[in-house]
Amino acid sequence: LSPAGNGGDAPDVAVDPKGNAAAVWADSSASAPPRLLTAEYDATPPSIANGQVPATATTGQAVAMSLGAADDWSQPVVNWNFGDGTTGTGFEVPHIYDFPGEYTVTATAVDAAGNTNVFQGVLNATAPVVPPPTIDPPTRGVDFNASSVSGTVLVSLHQVELALKYCP
Repeated sequence: LSPAGNGGDAPDVAVDPKGNAAAVWADSSASAPPRLLTAEYDATPPSIANGQVPATATTGQAVAMSLGAADDWSQPVVNWNFGDGTTGTGFEVPHIYDFPGEYTVTATAVDAAGNTNVFQGVLNATAPVVPPPTIDPPTRGVDFNASSVSGTVLVSLHQVELALKYCP
């Protein structure tokens, strides 16, 4: 446990059922006073809980995703791949999808030792439903909905009289 040229006295080592280990010992060197040193071995990946990737989303609107992660030795970092070429970091992340489609979302929890645990979810992004525009019906004798487009316009004599009567 001690570097070359150093001596170690009375090491104590503890190992848990998962394979994690901790050691403590007195390190002595001819050029420095004795000191107490520790070392840890993290054998297990972070645990994952409460992963949330919604099944559906609407393009152009933020969708919330989250993941709980814990580790025996360190605070894990959660890295997200949203499946559309973009990434994020954090336990809770919002994301906006630009295009409709099915996306596999991957969250990877990484501890300080580099151990990883992965959570995946599939999300279907759809375009927002846009209601058709409302057009007010014309009011007789006041207005009408008409505009020039192109070509020849044919109207009946009755409509011509109305048009002439109400044209400014």
